[in-house]
Amino acid sequence: MTELSARFRLEHVPPHLVSLKFEGDLERKDVDAIFDRIEPWIAGQPFWLFEIDISALGQAGVDARRAAAERIGKAPAYAMALCGGSLAQRAIATLFLKLSELFSGNRDISHKFVKEPADARKWLLEEGRRRSSRVR
Repeated sequence: MTELSARFRLEHVPPHLVSLKFEGDLERKDVDAIFDRIEPWIAGQPFWLFEIDISALGQAGVDARRAAAERIGKAPAYAMALCGGSLAQRAIATLFLKLSELFSGNRDISHKFVKEPADARKWLLEEGRRRSSRVR
């Protein structure tokens, strides 16, 4: 299922993968819209895989980063691949990742920066296999 917004494209590939591509600036209302949609997809799952394309991400204010970190902190264990992006975009993403770690407690979380979407998907599929083998 793919959903489009003026600021992001969101896709769910059941059971665990959520793909997100940003288009422009990110505001708190966008974060709320994204997580309102994602939470039913991941509810009850032992983990989820999050692919984020930041190559077209504009500004992400403090409120947006904090809201995202708080919401992701309530989610099950996850692996996150961040794809593309300039040095500035990766710096914004790094701030988000550090903040989200504070809200995630001791859950099994991992993240990786990659250059290409195919690399993100490959790493996430490997993470999914690793996590699935532990859940059984």
